[in-house]
Amino acid sequence: MPLSEQDLEALKQVLGEEAAECIGVIVNRETTNPIRRLLDGRHWLAVIRDPRSGRYVNLDSKLDVPLYIGDIDSLVDYLRTLMLQHSGQIFLVKRQTAAAGRTALQT
Repeated sequence: MPLSEQDLEALKQVLGEEAAECIGVIVNRETTNPIRRLLDGRHWLAVIRDPRSGRYVNLDSKLDVPLYIGDIDSLVDYLRTLMLQHSGQIFLVKRQTAAAGRTALQT
């Protein structure tokens, strides 16, 4: 089932409200490579929030260099375009404080 505008707006709201806890998103989408599509058809990529600038950065291994996406609005626009072109899923990654005071990752 493709992501709806409501899904993207909900993601934008969570990213805005929980910006300090949000590390980024992981995207699982259809691959554009025809040979890979025959094998498994999926490609994973990570988009992180740069803690210094607050901008989101695409760390896709298929890129020569990281791609700076921008702020939350730019990230949602990027994800909207990506999901329209290639069906997939988006996983929000955020910090969760463990009981011992250490930080763990939660998806």
